Amino acid sequence: SIPEGVTAIAGWTFQSCGKLETVTLPETVTTIGDCAFENCDILSSINLPEGLTSIGQYAFDDCKGMPSIIIPVNLTNFGKDAFKNCSAERITELDSPAAHALGKMGYSFKVKGTNYQLKYFYSWPTDTKPTYTEFTRADMDAESVDVPECVDRIAGSAFYNRKKLS
Repeated sequence: SIPEGVTAIAGWTFQSCGKLETVTLPETVTTIGDCAFENCDILSSINLPEGLTSIGQYAFDDCKGMPSIIIPVNLTNFGKDAFKNCSAERITELDSPAAHALGKMGYSFKVKGTNYQLKYFYSWPTDTKPTYTEFTRADMDAESVDVPECVDRIAGSAFYNRKKLS
């Protein structure tokens, strides 16, 4: 647990901590630096505070143990490859600043409270609205899916092998 009052996790702070499993960040943290949790192979849980505004490059690179990570809606600054080789589903609100920032970085995201993932595509990084929105995949255990109206394209294999889907 990181104490209340800490505002930043500096770059390389926990890099390659092979036994780090859980991190609890205080609400006062606004920045996570470059490579802060890179190569934390068994990190399985971290909370990102609502006031977090920036995640540095490679911050969660090779964090393969996290099943999911909830991205605060106002988090808009992602460094290059912040989630490279990270298996976690990135979960956030539909049409939030965080969702658009993830799209500009090339990441898909799971829409909070649903059973599917979307990805926003932009023609130019400076665009304020996506060129199109793609439905990337339904959860494996989805029994039904309501595709949102904002979707322009459905990716190949989006529903592949979803045996419970009716």
